[in-house]
Amino acid sequence: MLHILIVEDDRTIAESITFILEQDSFSCQWFDNGYDALEYVENNAVDLMLLDVGLPDMSGFDVLRKIMKRHYFYDVFIIINLSFIVIKKGSGNFSTSRFAIALNQLHQH
Repeated sequence: MLHILIVEDDRTIAESITFILEQDSFSCQWFDNGYDALEYVENNAVDLMLLDVGLPDMSGFDVLRKIMKRHYFYDVFIIINLSFIVIKKGSGNFSTSRFAIALNQLHQH
């Protein structure tokens, strides 16, 4: 089962996304701020992160920078505002594509 981390400060959006994904047999964990999400990924494996840009404590891009700096993931899809970013461990680089392509690739894993 793929594990998805949702980082979204709007409870209604987060609950809707979680409901939809869990109906499709994904495991989900939700946080409403970047700090708690970063703390979570220090000790937990994540296959996909849905990351809001406008968080109350830091921007989604700040969360992304910290993840890339600390290399929490080996390979992970991160979706930000309907685009996704693939981080390769140790590369310091990422590539972007559209949301639909990300979900298609996720289902193929």
